[in-house]
Amino acid sequence: MFVRRLPNRRLLAALLLCVAPLAAGRASPSSSPHYRKDYRFTYDWFSQNIPVWEKVLGPLKGRPGLRYLEIGVFEGRASLWMLENILTD
Repeated sequence: MFVRRLPNRRLLAALLLCVAPLAAGRASPSSSPHYRKDYRFTYDWFSQNIPVWEKVLGPLKGRPGLRYLEIGVFEGRASLWMLENILTD
């Protein structure tokens, strides 16, 4: 019979310390300066990624015929940012 061992307590505690701040999210009831319109959001899971996205996706800005698929949208921050900053054609 196969029995799965639980992770040791130290490892589990370390994982919880890393994940707990992420699980809490960042409360952001008002709009963000990263968007053109006054959108309302409850949590900010995306803004810390904007500098990386600008660097990596910046060369694609305005390029015609781009296709974009996002799976797992919470409130649409990343989708709106892509529409307003990269998928501008």
